[in-house]
Amino acid sequence: MIFKARLSLSCLGSLVCVAHAAGAETGASTATTAISLGDLIRDPEVVADLAQSRFEADTEELLRDLVRIPTVAGDAPSRARFGDRIERAATDLGLTFERIDEDHAFVISMPGPSLVPDFWILAHGDVVPADESAWPVPPFEAAVRGDTLFGRGTLDDKGAVAAALYAIAAVRESNARLIRKPLLVVGMAEETDWRGVQAVLADKKAPDFAVVVDGDYPLTIGERGYVDIAVTAAGGPRDRSPRLVALEGGTASNVVPAKAVLRATARRGRGAQLETDLGRRAKELSGAESGLSFTLLRENDGVTLTFHGRAAHGSTPDEGRNAIAPALRIAAEAGLLAGSWAELVPLMGKLETDGRNLGIASSVDCLGATTVNLGKVSTEGDRLSFWINIRPTTEQSVTEIVAQVEKRLATHDEITIETVSGDGLDAFLGAAKDPLAMILLGSYNEETDREDQPVCIGGTTYAKAFLDTKTLAVGFGPADPTRGEDALYHADPEYILLSALRRNLRIYARAFMHVATSPHGVLPSVPGSIGRTPEH
Repeated sequence: MIFKARLSLSCLGSLVCVAHAAGAETGASTATTAISLGDLIRDPEVVADLAQSRFEADTEELLRDLVRIPTVAGDAPSRARFGDRIERAATDLGLTFERIDEDHAFVISMPGPSLVPDFWILAHGDVVPADESAWPVPPFEAAVRGDTLFGRGTLDDKGAVAAALYAIAAVRESNARLIRKPLLVVGMAEETDWRGVQAVLADKKAPDFAVVVDGDYPLTIGERGYVDIAVTAAGGPRDRSPRLVALEGGTASNVVPAKAVLRATARRGRGAQLETDLGRRAKELSGAESGLSFTLLRENDGVTLTFHGRAAHGSTPDEGRNAIAPALRIAAEAGLLAGSWAELVPLMGKLETDGRNLGIASSVDCLGATTVNLGKVSTEGDRLSFWINIRPTTEQSVTEIVAQVEKRLATHDEITIETVSGDGLDAFLGAAKDPLAMILLGSYNEETDREDQPVCIGGTTYAKAFLDTKTLAVGFGPADPTRGEDALYHADPEYILLSALRRNLRIYARAFMHVATSPHGVLPSVPGSIGRTPEH
């Protein structure tokens, strides 16, 4: 008899298995082996049911509370409040809680001695700033509209924090004998310098296996590199007329800027002519097809031109509409520049998102193409500064990228190039066939009844914190673009579907139970198994 069977991963870590014969091709019926209650609670599907029935409402409540805490980078009081809230949730569940490095990270684990090896689950509670003008509701209100929970951090990454915490609680309540224990690390500086997670790694032995719940399903095995570069030109237009007075736009290098403001001035009596010129050029660059809009305001001989675009994550710049680029193009074409500004602005205004005009274009299977995002611009006196985020493939190191950018952009003595927030992180393409990684993939495919394959992302996550260790680190949700869901990392607005939050709770409970009870080295025969050679 030939039939297509889906075998529950409960066979791993349990002496008695439940086999579901699904999609029978010859009319085979479903067969279920007799099972005791003690064995049943070890079944990851039952643990997923337990998580849903016990903790579904708590997960949503915790997420809404966390969203209401505006944990933008550098806000120490908000970090402390965030810690207070998850400490209360953790201790109410009988879990242990530890504060690290002045609330830059929190560690949550099961009580009792550590097992060797434990496995880590990593998430983050800090967020990027929000452009409130682009939101239908206040970004830190945690408003619900139907099945949609709006809020900065709902997807990136507070929803994953809440789901992972309660998934661990479900594993603990199973009372199963664990081979390895889950340890949840919540960093509070992921969007900046990773201070908290670095402190955890300095304090604790790195695990053999790490699950980063800040990527894409079904399993993220690779990430492009990451480097932020500041480009500054000194010596502005000074006495030129008309001239650029100020240019401000964007919130962070790793976010496609949704707004840019250009301020220019002309000699007395020439303001109306300048307004007409800038307005004509702005109309040529805006409109429904371009995704750009603008407003124009004149006060005496000064003109303010504001472009509005669409925000997106810096790893997917083509999914947004950069508001800085047209402002730069107009500044160059309208003759508002001089000196080093006149050298740099036209180059920055024509940056291609794949890096071709910087000479750094590259594409690798799974990782995709190098991306370049012009995320922020600012003026201060006679200094004009840009911040760009570059995500290269494995074909180029960050060091090589920086050298090439300097060669292309530092065309004037008063133009300087420097990296921001460290020297950057190289790309990696990791192990797709490691047994524990395959357990995650199988868990996802079991829960969703799919047969998906591993993916790579352009984003940078805590998985790169383990590049210099022997830890295998992979990404595992919470976003699921393969199901047609929007990956709204750093977007304005940002939201998560409550149905997706509930699904994540179930997936994490099932997967963490598998990893906690499955012997390392046992490769289950599950949907989604693939034959890629592991790489470290």
